[in-house]
Amino acid sequence: MVVGYLRRSVPAIVAHEQPAPSVTPVDLDHNGTSGPSRFLDASDADLQVLFRALGDGLGVCETIVDEFGDVVDFRYVWVNPLFEAFTGHVGAAGRTAREFTPELLPVWVQTAARVGLGRETVRFEQQLGGDARNGSYDVLALPLLAPGRFAVVLKDSSRRVAWQDEFDDLPVKVWLHDATGRQQWVNRRFCEFFGVTLDEMRITDWRMPTHPDDGEVYARDLAEAVSDEKPFHGLVRTRRADGQWRWLESWARPHRGAGGAFLGHLGMSMDVTDRGVAEETLRTATALDGFRARLGDAARMAADPVEVQRAAALLGEHLGASRVYYAELDESGQFGTVQTDFHRGVPSVVGRHRFDAHGAVVMSDLRAGRTIVVDDVAHDERLTGIQRSVTTGLDVGAWVMEPLIRSGRTIAALVVHHITAHVWTDDELAVINETMHRTREALAQLRAEQSLRVGHARAEAVARLVVELEAQTSADAWHQMIVEALVPLVADYATIEAPDQSEYLLAATHVDPTQLETLRVLRLKNREDAERQNSTRRVAQGEAQLLAAVAARPVEVVHTNESEAHDRVSGLWPRSSIVAPLDLGGGVKGVLLVGLVDAGRDHFTSDDFEFVQTTALRVGLVLAAARLRQFEHGIALQLQKALLPDTIRWHPDLVIEARYDAASAMLDVGGDWYDTFTWPDGRVGIMVGDVVGHNLASAAAMGRLRAATAALASHLDPDPAQLLDAVDRFAKGPDGTSFATAVCVIVEPSTGQLTYSSAGHPPVLVISPHGVVQHLDGAQSPPLCALIVKARPRATVTLEPGSLVIMYSDGLVERRRERLDDGIARLEHAALGCLDKPIAEIADRLVSDMAAFSPPSDDVVIACFRYTPATAVLNIQFPAKNDELAPLRSQLRVWLHDHGIIGQPVNDVLLVVGEACSNAIEHAYLDDTNGTIDLELANRGSHLVARIVDHGTWRQPGPHNHQRGRGTTIMQGISTHYTRESNTHGTTVTMMILQPIRTDVALA
Repeated sequence: MVVGYLRRSVPAIVAHEQPAPSVTPVDLDHNGTSGPSRFLDASDADLQVLFRALGDGLGVCETIVDEFGDVVDFRYVWVNPLFEAFTGHVGAAGRTAREFTPELLPVWVQTAARVGLGRETVRFEQQLGGDARNGSYDVLALPLLAPGRFAVVLKDSSRRVAWQDEFDDLPVKVWLHDATGRQQWVNRRFCEFFGVTLDEMRITDWRMPTHPDDGEVYARDLAEAVSDEKPFHGLVRTRRADGQWRWLESWARPHRGAGGAFLGHLGMSMDVTDRGVAEETLRTATALDGFRARLGDAARMAADPVEVQRAAALLGEHLGASRVYYAELDESGQFGTVQTDFHRGVPSVVGRHRFDAHGAVVMSDLRAGRTIVVDDVAHDERLTGIQRSVTTGLDVGAWVMEPLIRSGRTIAALVVHHITAHVWTDDELAVINETMHRTREALAQLRAEQSLRVGHARAEAVARLVVELEAQTSADAWHQMIVEALVPLVADYATIEAPDQSEYLLAATHVDPTQLETLRVLRLKNREDAERQNSTRRVAQGEAQLLAAVAARPVEVVHTNESEAHDRVSGLWPRSSIVAPLDLGGGVKGVLLVGLVDAGRDHFTSDDFEFVQTTALRVGLVLAAARLRQFEHGIALQLQKALLPDTIRWHPDLVIEARYDAASAMLDVGGDWYDTFTWPDGRVGIMVGDVVGHNLASAAAMGRLRAATAALASHLDPDPAQLLDAVDRFAKGPDGTSFATAVCVIVEPSTGQLTYSSAGHPPVLVISPHGVVQHLDGAQSPPLCALIVKARPRATVTLEPGSLVIMYSDGLVERRRERLDDGIARLEHAALGCLDKPIAEIADRLVSDMAAFSPPSDDVVIACFRYTPATAVLNIQFPAKNDELAPLRSQLRVWLHDHGIIGQPVNDVLLVVGEACSNAIEHAYLDDTNGTIDLELANRGSHLVARIVDHGTWRQPGPHNHQRGRGTTIMQGISTHYTRESNTHGTTVTMMILQPIRTDVALA
């Protein structure tokens, strides 16, 4: 066993316990060959001589365990003389360790357990009491093959201790690390520098105190040197025993034992603080010069004041600060506005802030023009608890505020924050002061240049505004131009108001419209509160001046209640406003109001007053003219609508909708019209026409033509060509017109046959339920009032059930610089996109979609209908008794379900039919018990039509039924079409109920 072990190199000395190289457990006989385990005895002279020559002690031991299997002692099986000399255990063979040392050290018991039972190889250093030296020994314990057996090799390390003592007097700090990087030994100079003893260092696992700014890099580089077993060099600030930070430069070389095993690093450190201070001073000066150059370049390159303030944030990078910003103070010196800031690891503070919230006492120094320095917010006695909490809530541990004075008043401040407490140096304060003045100089120069540009831009704006106002005819365009001339050139927002009128005109481009509306509502609410209380004390500040300005000259309103308003309007409140009077015409007075919200903008100047006043004069003329034209347009529009039909003819098989839309907001009205007719045989006619012109004369001519068409239709056969010829003859008469177009269609509901004829009008569109579009252009003829016209042609098509027919005037599809076919194609696309909608929604969508693409320059008329013959009809006759209603509803449910009608339409049918039948029972047969009611319910694809017929005479119920009478309101509210017709034979109620259109099958 011993010879087998010695064939391996014995590791050199180490300073603390560490795993030794792995050794396979063996047990050898005295000849050095493998054999059965046995005790070694002193007659093995060769081994005695070998270990004595090496100077090592050797012992073979076996573990002793208690009844629980725990190691409590070990017995020496065989030892050599050096082992006895090193340990002082003479005659140890056959005896236990506790016989020599009753208080056996735990390290030996643990070693016996780990090696003898755990089969580990353990290496450590230990002080032993033998040989009268109390020497230090390297101990190597390794397991043997026999269970519980292990060998112990002792190597004298006192010679290493001796050379370590020689380093104590060197003028440098010497240290020794083990292979894991742990500090193992240092010389006396090292201990004196850090105020630590060698024993304290070993016991407490002492670590060198390094500066947080460079300690992590030093530790990382050292760990890398240990891991790679390579030389090390590092520079770090450490705290000396007297508390001073000193620069140490360290060098170390790998320390290796016998066989080249890496044991750690032997190194030395020197205090190079004086050299470091000089280098740091040089680096600081270089960094400052670089910062000044970058600041100057950024200020020169800035295009607006905000960019100049952003350039000042370079100070944050230079000082390693957490936040830097430039704040402009209001006239009270209590509020500061930050437009941009530098922030690192903390949130931005852009916005408006009440500075006194961070310390009223210290802020008094700012208003007095003195620099404020706070090294530690948490312990500054000038701050109250609330002020300290507000400041720390912004992640501020220390701060500096450098004021800027102009005309004896603090107008701005440069603020620098540190997230933790920080002692500000004189050099740092000097840099902050220099940055403040450089920033302000750049701001002043930039704003002077901007003032020249703004003056020139305003002169151009006034000239351009006059020209553009005269070229426009739309009041909306005038209003927008006025505001765009003021925002943001002069103010943040602009409004045109008539304080004593309900009308309110507003536009803005710089302030969020939602916030601006909140501001307006607040001002109006304050005014209403004052009127309600008959007091002016609660009127928002400036309101009295605003009203007085209506009959006076322009005035400026300076708002000083900013604290209250800031809370109430989420930060939006005008700092100041210019209010200029407006004469809106007709005795109506108003104001043009422009306001400042952005604290970064300067207050209004005399140039601003002049510009706003000039604009107000133009606004007054424009709005006075606009109000007059709108008034006249309203009259014309009322006339136009009065000339159109009050009602549209209705047939269960044809659901017709028509729309008229005046294109212009001014006086212009057109001659577009529509009308519907019916004939006794059930046929239905629809006509759409357009009289040339956009004035009252055109509208009057349209009214005469529409009236003539209605009168002529009742005396002619249902023929569209004959009807157009008759209208043409009337149009050429003394009460006619000079030029008009028209198209007429007549539909036979029972067959779906559509006959049409056109007099110079755009083609009618027919769209099948499958989306196939057909243009009805086979019966075209010249417009009405043409000189020579032969008999007008007619053409016929048969409509599929569910087909959509669209008739329209050219105002819907005609646009300047575009072919008419392009507009018709766009109409087709819009119609196909809403084919599954109810007919009323289709009419609305076509008008809005076509206007959304390009606003029309002419009036628009559209008439459309869907052909919806019945696909299934239910006819029921039942006694006029209330107990018949429940079976009737059951029968209706079954029929509706059988025809695929589900959901809300079912509930609607049951409700309106029930109400109609109840009314018939109650009103038609008040004293008759033998009456009957006929019910017809027809499914027409897009809708259902219910007809309820009684054969009695309607009378009002007695006074005991005064609570009734709501059934008609319910039926009218649910159905999209409701009629009740009574004669001597009875009463008929007809209702139409919409249902969703199936898009997966053709309408039937």
